[in-house]
Amino acid sequence: MACFIGIGLLPDTQPNNKTASRSGQTLTTPTTGSVAQAFTPTEIIPTSTPAATPTKALVFPYTCIPVNNGFQTGLVTRIVDGDTIHVNIDGQDFVVRYIGVDAPEVDSDDPLGEQAKLINAKLVEGKTVTLVRDVSETDSFHRLLRYVLIGTTFVNHELIRAGVGVPKQYPPDTICQETLENALVVARTNQLNINSSPPFPTVDLDPTPEIQPTQAIVSACPNGCTTEQAGCSIKGNISSSGEKIYHVVGMRDYTKTVISPEKGERWFCTENDAVANGWRRALR
Repeated sequence: MACFIGIGLLPDTQPNNKTASRSGQTLTTPTTGSVAQAFTPTEIIPTSTPAATPTKALVFPYTCIPVNNGFQTGLVTRIVDGDTIHVNIDGQDFVVRYIGVDAPEVDSDDPLGEQAKLINAKLVEGKTVTLVRDVSETDSFHRLLRYVLIGTTFVNHELIRAGVGVPKQYPPDTICQETLENALVVARTNQLNINSSPPFPTVDLDPTPEIQPTQAIVSACPNGCTTEQAGCSIKGNISSSGEKIYHVVGMRDYTKTVISPEKGERWFCTENDAVANGWRRALR
């Protein structure tokens, strides 16, 4: 069952702005709104501000999302690729980079680049999104770093679950990393890849209930399988130079990688198993 966190009702306020530089231009970085007292899913407690006129409540779908950091809302005006968008906030254009997910570049040799952009567009293009900060305000390219939501759909999570993005840590913004890693487990279990038919079916589904940290993933063969088994689809390959590299579903070389058990290559059920046995993750 999904765990929901509600944010109390918020008054309409004018944001206080601060200035940041991007590409030699001066732009105004929006300051996130304040977060009111939390409420239970069955009871809405309005704010005590006399002048406030409550109109709606914002509900976050996963416990990891840092509700105390406040939020911004804006209209998505352009899709750059699978993990970057343009959002109009209070009349000003901002580039927003999704936290914790990495998708292939559109102009790369990876066919998932275009797929990731299309799925991202299907999720957010032309829609009003809610943006939540973790620790950092922007990255080195002056892009806003945000968790992105539409209603109760956690977009960062959905892109990974759809098999077009992979979880990637960008410290110090890692509060939802475990939740995003769990999305990869779902993608791997569903065997999603560029040959899926229909492609990436999870996009139109409600968010998958969050896998709680207490629910351990039990491996069928923790030391590696000599044959592919249900839920054990990570390919542990050994290169010509003897380097152990593993590939997960959706990576560029996953489909063409052939596992030869007689050479010591193995199938793994989890990335932790692969790492524990001496394999490292492929770069893409």
